[in-house]
Amino acid sequence: MRERLLREAGVLEVRINVVWDPPWTSARMTEAGRDALEAWGLAV
Repeated sequence: MRERLLREAGVLEVRINVVWDPPWTSARMTEAGRDALEAWGLAV
């Protein structure tokens, strides 16, 4: 992910933080996120 983002114009630095708490659940998705996944045929 970092290497891909650094190829974007104007992106000079990328920091990635992996966070395990709180755990991710589908309840944290936005409506737009749900719609995007459903458009790809994924159940959410």
